[in-house]
Amino acid sequence: MSFSELLNTFANNLLPILLIASAGYIVGKTLTVDSRTIGRVVFYIFSPLLVFNLLATSNLNFKQAISTFGFTAIFIFSMGIIAWIVGKIFKLERTHLLAVILTVGFGNSGNYGLPAVKFAFGDEALAIASIFFVTTSLFI
Repeated sequence: MSFSELLNTFANNLLPILLIASAGYIVGKTLTVDSRTIGRVVFYIFSPLLVFNLLATSNLNFKQAISTFGFTAIFIFSMGIIAWIVGKIFKLERTHLLAVILTVGFGNSGNYGLPAVKFAFGDEALAIASIFFVTTSLFI
């Protein structure tokens, strides 16, 4: 990979994430902002718009979407069972056990996961990752 390709990859994939995170940090330090409201706007407005755009512009067919949804549901359920078993083995308190199950079953597939998938695998994989993100959001 040449330096210009590396710079282009950074500018198109990582730089936007760093700029948004930096802007959020600066706004949080300088203004009085209700992070809950911002989180709700992102979750209920921007995330669905992003997923809609990804699905509308992709070549993903219905069979691929359904199989991705099914795989994700099985994955979440399986990881929850494994976390529950491990939590019982270690005799975790109920609140800690639930925290472990939620953490293991539901990763941060939206905020960081989608840009990472685009960076690593390209636009076609991004549509599949968005189905994964939607499925995890439905189960939360």
